[in-house]
Amino acid sequence: YKKHQSLRNLESIPGIGIINATKILAVVADARRFPDRGHFLSYCGLIRLEKISGGKSYGKQKPRYSSTLKYVFKTAAMSITIHPEGAMWGYYQYLTQEKKYPDHNARNALARRIATLAYGVLKTGKRFEKRIPCNKA
Repeated sequence: YKKHQSLRNLESIPGIGIINATKILAVVADARRFPDRGHFLSYCGLIRLEKISGGKSYGKQKPRYSSTLKYVFKTAAMSITIHPEGAMWGYYQYLTQEKKYPDHNARNALARRIATLAYGVLKTGKRFEKRIPCNKA
């Protein structure tokens, strides 16, 4: 833990502890292998891909994903909803109260937000810095 700066950077994200940061780093290894955020979220199993050909949609397909990463981000979102504090709690409140999302949809959106933050932290090599309230998307 002391030797790896990227572990400490991942741990700065709300809902991610030492063990989950280790799991993320072990599975992802290098964030540069994902061209953008959508590919990373798809690999985490948090979004579905829409199959479009010739302007016609053929439905959404389930991507092959890492169940470990999906578990890590879903439990991080759940821990934020159970322990109401910090920067991400404001985002969860915004989704449930102002946008009127059901709880399960708000947790899924929160898991995607945490995964996006983890992708950014891994890609830039910088810690997550809590900003003033995280009320809006």
